[in-house]
Amino acid sequence: QIVISLSISLWYFNRDRKLVSNATFLKAVSIATFYHLGTAAFGSLVIAIIKTIRTILTYMEKKAARSKQKVVLVIMRILKCLLWCL
Repeated sequence: QIVISLSISLWYFNRDRKLVSNATFLKAVSIATFYHLGTAAFGSLVIAIIKTIRTILTYMEKKAARSKQKVVLVIMRILKCLLWCL
């Protein structure tokens, strides 16, 4: 997605349309690799952490539902709802 958006922006803001070729895509790949790879990796890490927490809360919610603890069940559902807002 980063490479595609960079390719489109390089094409759109290029004044001389004759210079647009496959080199535009290769330039977008190099820009994404050198300048934006860390951002993409960090974003993936944040998403993975949130999904792991959601999975743990779902497991705890099922356990609380089996043991019929209403207060814990409500707290787990509230926490899951808050995580979905992230």
